[in-house]
Amino acid sequence: MRPVGAPVVEPLLSVRGWNISWFSQQGRRNHVVNEVSFDLASGETLGIAGESGSGKSTLARALLGHARGGSRIESGSILLGGRDLVSLAPRALASLRGRDVAMVPQNPLSSLTFHLRVGAQVEEVLRHRAVLSPKAASLRSLELLTEMGLSEPERIAQRYPHQLSGGQRQRVVLACALACDPALLVLDEPTTALDKTTEAQVLELIQRLRRARRGAMVFVTHDLNVIAEICDRVMVMQHGKVVEEGRVQQDFG
Repeated sequence: MRPVGAPVVEPLLSVRGWNISWFSQQGRRNHVVNEVSFDLASGETLGIAGESGSGKSTLARALLGHARGGSRIESGSILLGGRDLVSLAPRALASLRGRDVAMVPQNPLSSLTFHLRVGAQVEEVLRHRAVLSPKAASLRSLELLTEMGLSEPERIAQRYPHQLSGGQRQRVVLACALACDPALLVLDEPTTALDKTTEAQVLELIQRLRRARRGAMVFVTHDLNVIAEICDRVMVMQHGKVVEEGRVQQDFG
């Protein structure tokens, strides 16, 4: 119960009645996200868990206004900072990505441009999204690579994605995602493609970033142990529906 006179704090992210369907070539409809609703406050981390096909990654992409081919948003709203992403024009929605909301996908190699040096890719985000000068973007990109725990950032910046390890690539992707300090960071199974040792190192980095940032995070995974380690709240999905949700301390304590 909210104390009398306490200010009402609006959630950073508010999802209401979210429904997404996929359609086959024969026109058959399959509900992949069904009546999902939740709120997320600034500084809070929500873990979304579920088996493959539960709809968790589809929901995560929808938080950036993305929809896979063959899918359709049936109904619902996603309010980010009070703005409904569903009602935004494509150009306005695109302008939010990277600045207000950013994503870290499963496979860092596929999300990086193979023929560009990784330093140039971080600089590109800073020039076009944060509107920094080329010199300022170059300096800031090295700072970000350092903050992501990459030693010898000048050397790393000159390498191409295929010349880096999986853990190094994921750290570069994190640098790109955090370049403009977005209010909401969505991580879609960011350690799935990593070995256990590297996974532990990247999770430690994400935990450190979580403590240092004031923004909200949505962490998608099939591993409840990961959610217990880094999330404040958990939401479990099955067949497109939310079947359980609560605070991590209560559910895993």
